[in-house]
Amino acid sequence: MRVVDTNILSLLLRGDPRIVSRMASCNPDELAITIVNVEEMLNGWHARIRRAKTDEQFVKSYSFLREAVQFAAAVQILDFTNEAVHRFNELKQVHRRTGTKDLRIAAIVLANDATLANSQRTGFPKHRSSQD
Repeated sequence: MRVVDTNILSLLLRGDPRIVSRMASCNPDELAITIVNVEEMLNGWHARIRRAKTDEQFVKSYSFLREAVQFAAAVQILDFTNEAVHRFNELKQVHRRTGTKDLRIAAIVLANDATLANSQRTGFPKHRSSQD
């Protein structure tokens, strides 16, 4: 299973042709996002709506929010389980400078023996289970 990170998800929802093409070549049953991705997406669009000042900004922001919700409803969402909490606590000890949400996403990926698809160079760009 391939878990799409928030940065890739943002590019996908914005219609980045390179990401759209790459995702189109993947088996949809093998793609997932995490509940942390959902949290980040909703928080981001909520903040954008709060900052909107013009009618056009409100319309555009609510439209993007709807698209994000529809996308989330169409893909598998992986939960932050007890196993993920265990993995998160392990990762926290090793990756002290990595953000909490990034560590939670990595923990969910590890707990599900999945691969993280992201575009950033982090301590775990395409991290797999320690059982590999």
